[in-house]
Amino acid sequence: MKKLIPVLLACTLVSPLGAQTPLRREVETLFNDMTTALKANPASVAKFYTDDAMIAGGRTRVTGREAVDKYWGGLSGYPDWKLEIIEVGDGTTPWVRGISTLVSSSGRNSVTEFLGLLKRGSDGKLRFYVDMYIPAGGPAPGPPPAPAARPS
Repeated sequence: MKKLIPVLLACTLVSPLGAQTPLRREVETLFNDMTTALKANPASVAKFYTDDAMIAGGRTRVTGREAVDKYWGGLSGYPDWKLEIIEVGDGTTPWVRGISTLVSSSGRNSVTEFLGLLKRGSDGKLRFYVDMYIPAGGPAPGPPPAPAARPS
């Protein structure tokens, strides 16, 4: 019984992946504000990034306020955007992993997986400090295949 108590205690301290923690609710609010901003004016999404933020993915890498403003200001033709949280993590640097789905005017979906590091602004609100993304889809990476058996 004495060995079981620490295990039960540990289980109560770990929240499920989709649990409604204060951080998760805050990230949900951030995502709602970002998607609303994109629908009104894509350039306005840049305000959800720190002045020293970096966005990297594909062949894109931009750093700093001017570059982030230009990145979001150059996005057009996407009237809808959905951001989904896979998981969030708290600590010195809060982070979020998720799926971004941009829907073009023609109905084509651009789906990426992303990892974002977040920082609080002077107003206490979370903003992206690092936003890294890759195309979603494809198989998850796994271990390399075992070498083929050689005839003896």
